Amino acid sequence: MEFSEKMTEGSSWKLLSEAQDLSALHRILSDLSSEDILSLVDKAFLAVIGANFAGCNGSASPSLPPFMSHVVAASKLKFDLNEPYFKVRRLSLLHLAKIALLDQKHVIESSLRARLLTFRILLLWQKILREPCTILKDRIDDITRDLNIDELEDEEKVQYLLERANSHLVYYNYEKCSDCIEQALKISGLNLELAGKMGKRTRFQKDDIAQLVLSANSTAPSQVHLDADVPANCSLNDDTLLENISLAEGDTQAGYLSPIQLAVILAVFRYERRTEHCDELFMERADAFLDKIISQRRCWPVQTAALLARSELERTKNRRVERACAQSELICKLMDGDDKTAEDVISKRCKFVLASGLDPFWEAHVIHAETLRSLGCTSECLLIYEKLEMWDNVIDCFKQLGQLEKAEALIRKLLADRPNDSMLYCYLGDITLERSYYDKAIEISNDRNARARKSYGFLMLIRNQFDSAYEHLRRSLELQPIQLGVWFNAGYCAWKLERYADAVTCYHRCVSFEPEHFEAWNNLSAAYIKLGQKERAAKILKEALKFNYEHPKVWENYLLLCVDTGQFDQAILAFHRLLDLNKQQKDDEVLEILAANVSKMCDEADDEQSRNEASSLKAELVKLFGRVSSAWRSYASLKKPKSDNIEEAEKYIQLLERALLADSNKPNWSKDAQQCCSVLSSAIQLSTERLRVASLKGDDAVKQAKSRVRMSLRPMVTITKKEWSGREHDGEKFAEITKLLNEADKMLSEVSL
Repeated sequence: MEFSEKMTEGSSWKLLSEAQDLSALHRILSDLSSEDILSLVDKAFLAVIGANFAGCNGSASPSLPPFMSHVVAASKLKFDLNEPYFKVRRLSLLHLAKIALLDQKHVIESSLRARLLTFRILLLWQKILREPCTILKDRIDDITRDLNIDELEDEEKVQYLLERANSHLVYYNYEKCSDCIEQALKISGLNLELAGKMGKRTRFQKDDIAQLVLSANSTAPSQVHLDADVPANCSLNDDTLLENISLAEGDTQAGYLSPIQLAVILAVFRYERRTEHCDELFMERADAFLDKIISQRRCWPVQTAALLARSELERTKNRRVERACAQSELICKLMDGDDKTAEDVISKRCKFVLASGLDPFWEAHVIHAETLRSLGCTSECLLIYEKLEMWDNVIDCFKQLGQLEKAEALIRKLLADRPNDSMLYCYLGDITLERSYYDKAIEISNDRNARARKSYGFLMLIRNQFDSAYEHLRRSLELQPIQLGVWFNAGYCAWKLERYADAVTCYHRCVSFEPEHFEAWNNLSAAYIKLGQKERAAKILKEALKFNYEHPKVWENYLLLCVDTGQFDQAILAFHRLLDLNKQQKDDEVLEILAANVSKMCDEADDEQSRNEASSLKAELVKLFGRVSSAWRSYASLKKPKSDNIEEAEKYIQLLERALLADSNKPNWSKDAQQCCSVLSSAIQLSTERLRVASLKGDDAVKQAKSRVRMSLRPMVTITKKEWSGREHDGEKFAEITKLLNEADKMLSEVSL
């Protein structure tokens, strides 16, 4: 017996099919017990899950009254223009679930089972909508707020926690998502650890090297055999890469993980995928997570979700993109019910669909289409999008093919049949860049079309009309607040308009939606600087650097902010990083400020803790100066002896010599007033210290010191006088140089005696 036919059994379905209108349907439902309603709704829920996620497309469908049509269901399940994807299968059954359960408060409150089913239906409803819906988010939060899952079995607890984690991901609530996953890990008895194990990844690799592998240890390993009904794992068939990592010691982990434990691992991967910067290191970690799940070969929705996730990652990898294409195509066929699997077997796929985070069939087709585009098969990608009627993507394909006129002709043809469809006017505006089409979309929708306002704002932004752009973007966000790109562009417009508080608001929303959004963090910091909140700006930049550790300009900004706000330990760290990124990094002013402040801290330290802190900071600064060739004077100031210790004094003189050499080696130093003053100051300081130390040693040492002073100081004075003679018109610069020359002449007179 087919899965869908099972649903038609029982008097409840027979009674429902005889209802003539909505009032009659409500009367029938009012006569049913809460348990009967829950049983009916549960079957309807599973039917929608099966049809849209698992390929359960049996020919016989539950008998519903004529007024419960797909069109009516679509109109009742939409929120303004945020509609269910129009090709959703068995949508009328979800509409029935809404009427029978979601609209019946007394049934929802009747039991824990009812509240759990309500939550799952709300989550399913969200998954079939085109965009996140804040109304559904509020309902989900309400139904789960006081949900007590203590009476559930451990597997049911973990299943609920994973479903809740996935709902948090939809609405970018990463902190609560992480909490749910942590609880699920604890209850499931899983201990996950990424570790390096010796092995080979390529066919030609001779020596074993460390490979990143996920170790998953369970306090209750599953002994159940592998499932027969799982999607095939397509082979890589590469002449260089091995199908799987070949570990030197083999996989020593005993026992299989249960389906719900695999779903937990998948949830950890999804969370990291959304919150971590997608670099090569993350790709290595992702491979480790997905390989662990796929190698276990159990639980259809978990396997399917893992294979789809792998396909999405591999479509950008030259050696793996062909497997991604074959794998995504296979999964699309399975979700469309094109395989020969028996219906009673397919019906078992529905468990853990929401817990696994599996996407519906149309999203699988999108992954397949984008993989084809990665292979250069844009025309084939276009055909898929046309079949799915995803006109946004169709337009992108025509753009890539250089055939925008065909896109325009297509949209105009659709408009002829649907003249009141505001979205079609948005598409036409995107193609032609004519603002009148956005005006028309706003008019037709009574200004309820967030997409129209967004596109209008982007057009104004391109034309540098920031005031108008900001107005349209903010209206779009009022209609649909969960739009990452719109918040970012609104922040940019606010910045251009010098509305820095508004820019802060926008960029804060950006980073809450996407913590790895490096540009948003950087711009948020800049906005705080404009508002005079430099300490907060420094903290924001520190967060930005977590997601892009290689950006020298941001490190430079962070360095200056830390110096400005007195965070000298962080300033030293930033300077080190700049030297790592650019060996020629020079900022003598910053180094002098650091040296002066650290020396001051050492002098003013009046207790053991402050002395230890100052000493530690001084040691770190000494390490930094050791890396900077142009900072010897600052380095020397840190090493200046506090006593008449001759050995320390001689080391100090050596540093002063290197400082003078660094200054005087600069080309044309005498022509620049600032550099000239620096050279003379260094020469005078060196001469003074040399004579002081010599006086500690005796008369012979003093004679030698005087000779060295004359030899080093006189050339500097001669060059300077030649360059600056008769330049009284230079005012303050001339006065400063004259003062230093007089001091040098006085010293030369003394050593000539």
